[in-house]
Amino acid sequence: MEQEPDRRRYLRIEFAPPLAGRFGDTDCEVLELNTMGATISHSAPLMLHEKANLRFPYQFNSLQLTGEVRRSEVVARNATTGRGQIHSVLVFDNLSAEDRRALEHLLLVEIENIKAREPEKP
Repeated sequence: MEQEPDRRRYLRIEFAPPLAGRFGDTDCEVLELNTMGATISHSAPLMLHEKANLRFPYQFNSLQLTGEVRRSEVVARNATTGRGQIHSVLVFDNLSAEDRRALEHLLLVEIENIKAREPEKP
């Protein structure tokens, strides 16, 4: 059985608020992002190992990264409609050098933004 890379070994950015996006034809929000993959939130079910493009706007561009669903979990359910809110972990697949550079740039910019918001230490 193929093992997933240990996510804790990679820098991970959490977006608050999440970034609006699409995974294939499914509306989603990007909750976390790293160089290996992403965690998204959505309400329509996704199939395990489903592959699609994750698209989301960032600054003045739009990123499109091919990902595969490795895990999904219902995290909340609407009592009225019965629809669930689902978190899925995506692993990026065969990113081009250009896509990898764009992703790394996004992560570096977000790190700088986080540092700029932190209070200075005495």
